[in-house]
Amino acid sequence: MAQPDERLERQLETYSQEVQAALGAQIVCLAVYGSAAGDDYFDPHSDVNLAIVVQDVTSEVLEALAPVVMRWERRHFAIPLVIERAFLDRARDVFPMELDDIRRQHRLLAGTDVLADVIVERDALRRQCEKEARGKLLRLRALYLGTGGATSALERLMLESLKSILIFLRHLLRLKGADPGLRYRDVLVAGVLSPEARARITRLVEGVRAKTGSEIAVLTVPTTAPLDDFTYAMQVADAWKVGSRGQDTGVLVFLATKDRKLRILTGYGVEGILPDGLVGAIQDQEMVPSLKAGRYDDAVERGVTAIAQRILAANEGFKPPQEESQGVVIPFWALVLLLLLLFVFLSWLSRFSGGGPGGGSFGRGGGYYGGFPGGFGGGFPGGFGGGGGGFGGFGGGSFGGGGAGRSW
Repeated sequence: MAQPDERLERQLETYSQEVQAALGAQIVCLAVYGSAAGDDYFDPHSDVNLAIVVQDVTSEVLEALAPVVMRWERRHFAIPLVIERAFLDRARDVFPMELDDIRRQHRLLAGTDVLADVIVERDALRRQCEKEARGKLLRLRALYLGTGGATSALERLMLESLKSILIFLRHLLRLKGADPGLRYRDVLVAGVLSPEARARITRLVEGVRAKTGSEIAVLTVPTTAPLDDFTYAMQVADAWKVGSRGQDTGVLVFLATKDRKLRILTGYGVEGILPDGLVGAIQDQEMVPSLKAGRYDDAVERGVTAIAQRILAANEGFKPPQEESQGVVIPFWALVLLLLLLFVFLSWLSRFSGGGPGGGSFGRGGGYYGGFPGGFGGGFPGGFGGGGGGFGGFGGGSFGGGGAGRSW
């Protein structure tokens, strides 16, 4: 997965030095948070979000910081969150989601790590989740009316809204006793695969990419309706562009759980390693029996392991080329996924003890907090998780329809 590189680390060090020079003894804590502090950072699409905690936020502090902030804003460094130490105690009931996300994913650059001591109360988190969900529903209704029913405008509205909705879905899952992690792909997959299985599969696919340059993506959704599973999976593959650009060495493992459909798509560059017959055999021998028994963890892990072993065996001694990350456009399939997620949110609000989400993916994404009534771009400066590059973030590979499908 993409992580901050040496260039960004040097920039963070320089930024830290400039902030310390500007504020001196006023600094209590300087930290980077969001995607740049984790492994969902997607250069050049992710912003770098920083929190500056000082003794007291005065006009002198802001004036001293302004020149530094202006210089770094051109380098995808978001306007920093500037707060006083007492804010972390006083605002826990007002911004529980934001503060909890910062606490969970940040890295200290200077000072004392006071962010690690933030405590968020469950009741405050539940209230903010409900406020965010109901506010976004009202805002979506208003924006829907403003589109005039134009298909392209509706699709853009849904796709832009999906990112912010995933934020409070993550916290709803925590309220229900599950911790999906901080990465958006893990939030989506939380209702299908266990955290332990997700971690094992993630380590496996990252190892394959590091050793061979090939990429394996996993996507689970409840249903592909109104599309058939092949068309839906191909649209995902075309959007994510799994596999290295020019070599097309990507594989997509796709499940529609309510439809009971399984499909594995192979990029042009791995069709010789994974011919259609072999892919079908992997499905029949490694995946379908477990799927019939309802063991999703076992099915996906066994299938991905078989694919990974085949790729590794065919690429011994291969040194993957260096690539540029490519942003992608999210197509129609994500609209269907968003509608399903909205249905889940409304169900949870009406009966908070209800079931979990139905879909998931190992993709990549970013997001921001919205607010009512100001739209979907409010919240703390810079958002949480960075200005991510959608659900892409793979190497730019192409697919031609190779692979196989099964039902269970």
